[in-house]
Amino acid sequence: ADGVDFTGKAVVIDRGSCSFTSKVINAQDKGAAFVIIVNNKPGDGPIAPGGSANADEITIPSVGISFENGVIVKEALTGEAAVAFSFVSESITKVGAIASFTSRGPSSDGWLKPEITAPGVDILTASPGTGDKLTPISGTSFSSPMTAGAMALLREALPNRNALEIKATLMNAANLDVTMEARSINPDAELAPISFIGAGLVDVEKAANLPVAAWDKNTNQAALAFGLMNLSSTEMVTKTVTIKNFSSDSKTYALSLDERFANDAESEAVSFNYPDSVIVPAGGSIDIDVTLTVDPSKLPEWTLTADKLASPDGSDDLTTLEYDGALVFTDGDENFHLVYHLLPKASASIEVNAVISDEGVKRVITNTGVKDLEAFAVPLTVEDEVGDSPYLDLQAA
Repeated sequence: ADGVDFTGKAVVIDRGSCSFTSKVINAQDKGAAFVIIVNNKPGDGPIAPGGSANADEITIPSVGISFENGVIVKEALTGEAAVAFSFVSESITKVGAIASFTSRGPSSDGWLKPEITAPGVDILTASPGTGDKLTPISGTSFSSPMTAGAMALLREALPNRNALEIKATLMNAANLDVTMEARSINPDAELAPISFIGAGLVDVEKAANLPVAAWDKNTNQAALAFGLMNLSSTEMVTKTVTIKNFSSDSKTYALSLDERFANDAESEAVSFNYPDSVIVPAGGSIDIDVTLTVDPSKLPEWTLTADKLASPDGSDDLTTLEYDGALVFTDGDENFHLVYHLLPKASASIEVNAVISDEGVKRVITNTGVKDLEAFAVPLTVEDEVGDSPYLDLQAA
């Protein structure tokens, strides 16, 4: 907009390319009286323009609106008549939902990652160069120290637990009620998958009062991570869970399974076997077996192609294909959990047998798996004329 005079005008600017503060200051320098910043992401609602170190240079008001409302405003501005507008500002607390930029697991080796969730959006931090002002910033650079601080508080509150036990306690006590959207915006918001939130949202107070901790005895992770399972027939996998009681009283817990999504249960492809209840002696620990059974013939069609794996478009497919939830331990009002996660894929399986007939030896291929087999042959012989090249001649095979 070089050379354009905005004196006394309201200026509409799209989000992107530079900071909100820069947009407003640039318009202000050209005489603008008001700035409307349009979100560049459809379906993402209005934006709240944030400030940076030079925000104190701004003397005019500004507001953020949704992409959809921006389209309406821009269309109205194409006419000859003046456009009347008004804004109502309503403060909405968007707690309880994952950040739009949250990364997702599981890890390539099948471990549950991320392992836990912590606040990391619009965290008030010192504004550089101002001396005494704060500015909201987002990212894992803030959720990570939040978790580190939680661990430090727990270490002080529970000095008799080692690092592994403190970490397990924090994961066991985390809040699983985390959604994809804030319920203040969408009351029917879906729960966030375990591969987004790990064991849940950090709850230091609950963790500090939890008298026990539980973890996978083999991996030492406070989660039952089964990873990617390539299955041609029904398979059972058993994990041993260690439960340790740090209190001076014996503890009895009833066990139940909390499946994260209804379609997981409806498929009937996955089931768990575990004790109905456990008794953990005072100051002692016990081991229990939790057995997973997967019937690949009941799994949904695999749609997570290589292209989708390398794109955010595959996120919905991952949600459909993965199975997740939590094994919950309950004693009255007291409860804790071990989340579980698996990504099972149905596959074919072949057996090759040699059959001798009058025509010679034939190879018979039998598919014993639950998916159709797309077989193809690869020749394992080559031909090379003798002496055709002094450098590339096949000498032996």
